[in-house]
Amino acid sequence: MANSIKEELLQEGIILIHSQLGQDPNNLASIILSLTELSSSSPTTPIQLFITSSMNDQLSMMAIYDTLMSIPNPLIGFGIGHLDNYGTLLLSACDKGKRFALKHSVFHLSEPSGYLAPGQNQETMVSLEYNEISKQRELFESLLSSHSGRPISEIHEDISHNLSYSAEDALNKGIIDEILSFKEAN
Repeated sequence: MANSIKEELLQEGIILIHSQLGQDPNNLASIILSLTELSSSSPTTPIQLFITSSMNDQLSMMAIYDTLMSIPNPLIGFGIGHLDNYGTLLLSACDKGKRFALKHSVFHLSEPSGYLAPGQNQETMVSLEYNEISKQRELFESLLSSHSGRPISEIHEDISHNLSYSAEDALNKGIIDEILSFKEAN
């Protein structure tokens, strides 16, 4: 039944992007294939992305980012729940005026982490890891700056302080364009 719901959403141009993509390569491939299929069947039909991510899976998220940047479709993004660095980047990359977040969504910017396995602490390995992390951070800061309109120096500072943004903060920082709110609970 889950597949039928996923297929129905896909027919409506809706794709869910969530955490732990790298742990399930089939899910990553499914998202990329879905995006390219939707685009090839109708390059002018909007694609709606519902994004939540609580794990910095840089390689998987950049694969999705590159795919999004290569298709001509209008992109409508919805931030739901928690969005880490790359979830924030994907949402900010959607079309201006069409980037939304739920009222209580949280956007978290943090420094990238390394991949050294225990025991790999030799100076050369640490140096190589540092260079790779620095490149990742510079690319991320540059792309987020481009999509949000904020200076790289401000984004760098926020990441250095491991900041979390509320939906209101994300709106003020150019990451989203509108906060979706619903009727208040009684």
